[in-house]
Amino acid sequence: MQPIHVTEQSTLPVLISYRSLRHRFQVEKTCRVLDLKRKIQEIVDIPVQFLTLLVAGKKLQDDQQQLFSLFNQQKGELHILVLASSPEAVQQIQQSKSDPLLRPLEQPKTRNRPLVKGRDQKRTFCDIVPLEGFPDKHRAQEILERLATERGVVAVVDKYNLSVARIREMYPHGKVGVDPICVLGLNKGDEIQLRLRTDDLQGFRSYDRILKVLFHELAHCRYGEHNREFYAFMNQLEKDAEAADWTKHGGRRILDSMASEVPQITTDESSRGYYSGALGGKPRRKSPREAAVEAAKLRVNKASQDTEREENDSSLGNEET
Repeated sequence: MQPIHVTEQSTLPVLISYRSLRHRFQVEKTCRVLDLKRKIQEIVDIPVQFLTLLVAGKKLQDDQQQLFSLFNQQKGELHILVLASSPEAVQQIQQSKSDPLLRPLEQPKTRNRPLVKGRDQKRTFCDIVPLEGFPDKHRAQEILERLATERGVVAVVDKYNLSVARIREMYPHGKVGVDPICVLGLNKGDEIQLRLRTDDLQGFRSYDRILKVLFHELAHCRYGEHNREFYAFMNQLEKDAEAADWTKHGGRRILDSMASEVPQITTDESSRGYYSGALGGKPRRKSPREAAVEAAKLRVNKASQDTEREENDSSLGNEET
């Protein structure tokens, strides 16, 4: 679409995307966000109070803001992503709230220690949409949910202030092993579409491959062209994500750092070692360095077990409530 000069036009071209609907129309230059919501209400048949509008991944919070201030002359039209909650869903949430006159069940006392963040505590994308018409749709939903709550993904999105409104499963095209393209990003993160399934529809692509492609598309939130800056940023996202997710290395780096801090043992000192029992032979004497490394390994394993136990206790507590 050719760039236009807004100052010479009496109306603004607007493109709205709502689920599978894409609708173009013209609005007055003085049109406000609230006016646009009312027009969208007529199109999607959802009341204004249940509509959320996003431009370039950012929520339009001021209903009195004029659309003219959001217009990008280079793009030629204003692309708006519409998110909506149905009145029925809101009504169900309101009805599910506990009666304030009823005394709630006594909750078990919790420890003051902060719990380790789990995958289900924070998600990255506002909307998750798997493909319809597949009997294993729930499996695609699980993969998208896992991506949205991946510790490393959440960490880099927060660190670099990236914004993605929706992640959607994309129908696979091409030949197996020939077409590696499995991603489509719209408007720098307004919507990311990922091909989760293999091209023959017999299964799903490997999770690690899908995750790597997601980092590729997250880099497009900042850089549009595949240039040196883009690939440097993509590589940085992958490194930061791995560093932020302790489950990726399971404490091995901690153990390495502990081992590196153990002082070097001289020949005289090493002669005063420790014994290690062995079946069917004489006990082998351990040096102080070996004993220190083994003790560090035991401490790391114990810390990992304690962390897993805390997460399990937390998840059980959430299910009971």
